[in-house]
Amino acid sequence: MRAQTKRKLGKFALHNWGYIVAIVVGIWWYLGTIGPLPIAIGSSLVVTFALFFAEVPCCAPNKRLVNGEIDFCGNNGNGILGACHLKRHKWLNLKTLFNRQTYVRSIKHCFSSFSGAAGSFSALAGIGSFVVALLTYTFITVKK
Repeated sequence: MRAQTKRKLGKFALHNWGYIVAIVVGIWWYLGTIGPLPIAIGSSLVVTFALFFAEVPCCAPNKRLVNGEIDFCGNNGNGILGACHLKRHKWLNLKTLFNRQTYVRSIKHCFSSFSGAAGSFSALAGIGSFVVALLTYTFITVKK
């Protein structure tokens, strides 16, 4: 294998490690031979990746309006809770996520691209997997 190909594979794995962990957790759920504790740990890693590291569109609103609607930043951000490289957008993104009036618009913008939908879906699936694995560990494994 050429050195350039190895670098590209390494860069791909570094930027998308959360999706790889999500696939592994899904395989663990399917097989059923792994205990709930490793599944809960893997799920928490997936949630961490989706919230802070996945490449999603920046959901910070710009000041200008386009056709009467809010125009969002066009840059890619790091994670659902993060924003693009602009420091002001990090605060605007958090403010948007906690403001009821702009929350739905920002989520719609986040789902507008494939990377945003993948990051959001990974976060939801990871949270669901974490909760179910933790409940399984608490109520089934501990009682044995």
